[in-house]
Amino acid sequence: MKECMRELKAYKAAMQFLPSGCLAAEAEAEKQEKLSVEITGSQTGPMSCSEQTELFVRASGQKTGMVYTQKLDANASDVIAQALTNSEASAAKKAEPMAAADYWEMDEAKDSNYEQETTLVSIEALKNKAKTLAGQLEESFGCQVRLNLSQTILTMGIVNTNNIEETASVCRFAAEAAADGYEGYACALTLDELSPEPFIHEFSNRRFLDVPTILAEPGVYRAVLSSQAVNNILITAWQMFTAKRARSGATPLAGKENKKIFSKEEVAAARNMEIAPLLAMRGFPLSRSGGEMHWRIPGEESVSIRGNMWYSHYRGKGGDAISFARRFFHMDFKEAVRFLLEQSAAPAAGPVQCERQEQKQLRLPSKDSSEEQVRRYLTGIRKVPADVAGYFIETGQVYQSRAEGVRQGQEQCNLVLVGMDRDGAPRQAHIKGMRQRAFRYDAPGSDKAYGFRHMGGSGPLYVFEAAVDLMSYVSLYPKDWRQGNYLALNGTAETALFRTLEEYPEVRGVVLALDNDAGGIEGVMRLTGRLREKGYTDVSVQLPAWKDWNEDLKARGGMDAVCAQPHPKLQMLEQVKDAVLARAVHAPRFVDGRYLEGTFQAACSAQADEIQNSCLQKLAAGALLRARHLLCTGGETAVLDRLADRAAELYQPHKDHITQDARLRSLGGQIQKMRTAEESMPARTAGQQAELADGWLHTAAAAMAADVSCMLEMSGRESTQAEEEEVRMGFC
Repeated sequence: MKECMRELKAYKAAMQFLPSGCLAAEAEAEKQEKLSVEITGSQTGPMSCSEQTELFVRASGQKTGMVYTQKLDANASDVIAQALTNSEASAAKKAEPMAAADYWEMDEAKDSNYEQETTLVSIEALKNKAKTLAGQLEESFGCQVRLNLSQTILTMGIVNTNNIEETASVCRFAAEAAADGYEGYACALTLDELSPEPFIHEFSNRRFLDVPTILAEPGVYRAVLSSQAVNNILITAWQMFTAKRARSGATPLAGKENKKIFSKEEVAAARNMEIAPLLAMRGFPLSRSGGEMHWRIPGEESVSIRGNMWYSHYRGKGGDAISFARRFFHMDFKEAVRFLLEQSAAPAAGPVQCERQEQKQLRLPSKDSSEEQVRRYLTGIRKVPADVAGYFIETGQVYQSRAEGVRQGQEQCNLVLVGMDRDGAPRQAHIKGMRQRAFRYDAPGSDKAYGFRHMGGSGPLYVFEAAVDLMSYVSLYPKDWRQGNYLALNGTAETALFRTLEEYPEVRGVVLALDNDAGGIEGVMRLTGRLREKGYTDVSVQLPAWKDWNEDLKARGGMDAVCAQPHPKLQMLEQVKDAVLARAVHAPRFVDGRYLEGTFQAACSAQADEIQNSCLQKLAAGALLRARHLLCTGGETAVLDRLADRAAELYQPHKDHITQDARLRSLGGQIQKMRTAEESMPARTAGQQAELADGWLHTAAAAMAADVSCMLEMSGRESTQAEEEEVRMGFC
């Protein structure tokens, strides 16, 4: 052991003779040596040299207690005995383990600084550097500067009954400058590395930002921009709005093209949309109780639904259809209004099927004698080739319903899409309006186990959300399409998929080709999992480049198309992952289960979302570091970036429809599980190290999932007020 840590020798010796009832003991020492000098103008201020050593002693019997002291001459055996006595007052249920071998071990990238003897420089050397640095700053600032320059040496050591005996030293030089209301700080490993540049740069920025604000009345003003400002604006615009970015949907306007401005009447109509059909379309099971529908969400949340109103008994909150789509479908205000208007139910809409509802006989809408409107809609608006549209019309799977009234001077004929069984008998029908903001609903008695489909061979089954997407896909890939197998689910529910696979056992493989938006992405994840649970291993995914396959078809024809709409949770996950990696750089060097559990408790007790957000990111960063260390000590190579990617891949947004409290409970259970697993395996094989690392990766994923929810909540809260103001003023 290094000479400067001789204080721990007495504790090492005392640990050979522990007091009765003491099973383990540990002593940590932190010694800080500091030399500092202050310069103000040309005057040398106070100089100081200090030294302080602190001892942290832990002892475990049935529980673990601690003693903190600066009395280096205290009897080591007495201090250990006092720590054991203090354990009786511990709130812990059982003793905590002493540090394992990897607790004190320096990072894998241990540099030579840790092996060098670190000593204080001479006071003259420190004073000369301070004068030089202060003079350079005064010349640049044009005013008097007060500068404090210091050197700090921190030496840490640990001994315990697990035969750990380690020391390490770190040396830092720090400069603090103050001038004309400005305060700056810089640090370095050596004196030579300290330079005036960071202070000069920051001082200049502060001066610029301190320009007094000029209040102006609303109006139009002429502004003069520097050439650099204009250049930055143009470069930014070019980077954000290039054709390449537009095609990929990576511009700030992604998903906002062709968006309509909603009137107050349209917003009111969206608010009055019935909620139950929205859930049924997405495959969520509902139950009925009297005049109410009930949707049970994992994590103790039960939502009551009556017409366009909902109420969460867990949250004690509720609202209308717009707030429902925002909270549970993760849409912003404008997305929610647009979605609800598109789903506006017709008066003829059939009842929502509940879990216990009996199947009724299908009632198909009356067929019109003409096919003109349907053909014009499919070929003119949807851009489906005439031969593809004609095929499905001729087979009876697509037809035009008889007009049932007059609206705006035009007869209202609807598009009917029929799902048939293997014998060609109609079993399901989906009715859709053919106007821009058209309604859609299922015909009364529709069996959701039968979707709109074309089965032509033994190849893979291509699965879509809507019949128009199916027709668009075969239009995009027309080669031998009649020999292929295609199914439209009328949403993302799985019932029709598994019925089709049962009816057609000759099908080989499934290709999930759902929409490239939040609902479709979740549907792909959920259906992939369900297929593999049932033994279907040949499952692949093919998403459209734009929002759906009809948008792809329109884009190929040179028409305006709606961009793909990334999943908001997965988008936020990328931000969380970047933040976690940034925090991992600044995390404590020694991360173990105790640190992670303490960080988790801080997250649970946080009163503000911002604090919880910070704690969850620290927790995820710590779990990643823990996983990396276990892998490295087990002989594997582990890079933080790749571990973060692996943790992010574990996140499944389709399973994340739970409350934040439920997320935190699950996370707490995972942390406790990992602590118990590590404590039960003090000596581990490489395989066990890898298994533990995988567990901490799952912990990091759980923490990131909780943080995604936290950040979405904060983001939604920030935008709500502005959006409601837009609605109030009629600018939505």
